[in-house]
Amino acid sequence: MRYREALTDVASQIVLEKILPTVDEVCGLGERVIELCDVPSFVELATQELRRLNERNIARYRLRRPEYWAWHRAMHTTNVTR
Repeated sequence: MRYREALTDVASQIVLEKILPTVDEVCGLGERVIELCDVPSFVELATQELRRLNERNIARYRLRRPEYWAWHRAMHTTNVTR
């Protein structure tokens, strides 16, 4: 994949900073690290990967279990309160 490192960086940043992975958030982060013409495809891929993120594939994004679970809990709390 052309932007594997960028995907890893964006996914890690979203999890570590406990950011809700909306299209706008992913787009904003992606625009900083990839070519503008590739942003729509990158955003689609990144949001899919973040929806699929689980305890078994977090190593792909250089994440540890406690980091993943803290983000997961924060996202669940965010969604419940909205």
